[in-house]
Amino acid sequence: MDWYYAKLKVIRLGLKIAQRLPLRRPVKQVYLRDRIKQYKQAWSQIAQRVDAQFSELDRDMWVLEKDNVQLRVRLHELPLDNNIVLKLCGRKPLVHKLLSSNGIPVPDHQLYQLSDISPAKKFLSLHPGGCVVKPCDGYAGLGVTTHVKSVAALEKASVRASLYLDDFMIEEQIVGENYRLLIYKGKLLHAVKRTGKSVVGDGVSSIRELIVAADNGDLFDDDLSFTLQAQQLGFDDVPGKDQVLLVRSIGDGFNGGVELRTSYDTVVTDMVHESVRRDAEQCAEIAQAALVGVDIITKDITKDLREVGGVVNEINTTPALHHHYDEGNESFPYPALIMVKDFFNID
Repeated sequence: MDWYYAKLKVIRLGLKIAQRLPLRRPVKQVYLRDRIKQYKQAWSQIAQRVDAQFSELDRDMWVLEKDNVQLRVRLHELPLDNNIVLKLCGRKPLVHKLLSSNGIPVPDHQLYQLSDISPAKKFLSLHPGGCVVKPCDGYAGLGVTTHVKSVAALEKASVRASLYLDDFMIEEQIVGENYRLLIYKGKLLHAVKRTGKSVVGDGVSSIRELIVAADNGDLFDDDLSFTLQAQQLGFDDVPGKDQVLLVRSIGDGFNGGVELRTSYDTVVTDMVHESVRRDAEQCAEIAQAALVGVDIITKDITKDLREVGGVVNEINTTPALHHHYDEGNESFPYPALIMVKDFFNID
């Protein structure tokens, strides 16, 4: 074992110890296991809507029964796709390969391991604006670090990823907001986005002045710098009158590059460009999946991804349905009702 790898192993040991300490959970992060009550209420309400019996199998697992036919659900999960589909979609490099071979844009990326991060260093030198490091398999942002711009940050991000898997990848970070397109049986069912932060030009004020005027002093961080630089913009540039300019891709909750579970907050189903819809539906076809959440990063969902430098970032099986409704004003996710009706052959 050479000294460099030994150094990374020591850093890894420190992170692993820290990971086991109390109160290590990021502030405000809500996990699926914390949503048991929310999902139980939603499935119960859906059962009432379709005149089905509702019962509990276990704390996080329930049964909807109608006309002697049972539908078992667990939190957000429905029995729609087989294990091969689930495993395939979890393998990020494989998904990138399949999508790109079918003409769907994905982030430029490089595979590597902790024992040899030289390929990642070379990749970083080619993408100095910012990169993302993530395990090659996983979910919910576990082990993912964004805004990696230095070798020191790359080392720490690689060690963090190694806590979850031995194989990981570095990707070019893409400027834009995050979108989740829910595809069911080959068709777009619902789309949501995680809203970033934007300013509106007045033709006179600089970007810096617009940010300050909007009382968004908290925006001055790595995400803001990356978002502006990726658009070849500076703080002193003056946007045109009424020009809407994205200045942060992730809105509130920037955690210094350690990715939290994405929280979508705005329905955009009717805004999705036809070509983006086709791309997402093709993703589901390629994966041979009945239900997927296609994650897209783009500056403008109303335009073709190729036109604005957008990408398909991931394909998620058993996508979390709580993103697809406002629990404060709705009893359940409408897409879930559609799927339950389809299961019971209800018109």
